[in-house]
Amino acid sequence: MVAQEQNTIWKAIKVANWYGARERLVEVVSEKAIWYSTGLPTVPVRWVLVRDPHEEFATRASLGTDLDAKSEQIFT
Repeated sequence: MVAQEQNTIWKAIKVANWYGARERLVEVVSEKAIWYSTGLPTVPVRWVLVRDPHEEFATRASLGTDLDAKSEQIFT
């Protein structure tokens, strides 16, 4: 699992309105992938994992179909 791997390279970014905070530092990792479901066409997606370096909030995942979107555009 990417979130638990020791070699995952997280990028620190600041986001506004994260759990009610005006601005908060979070860490993200993102990649492109293919979403596949039996009998349906494949869909290219960008996945984003977001974690709180202070561990006040659980790590969460988001998906988006805009492959050029910034990480924060996908999870906010």
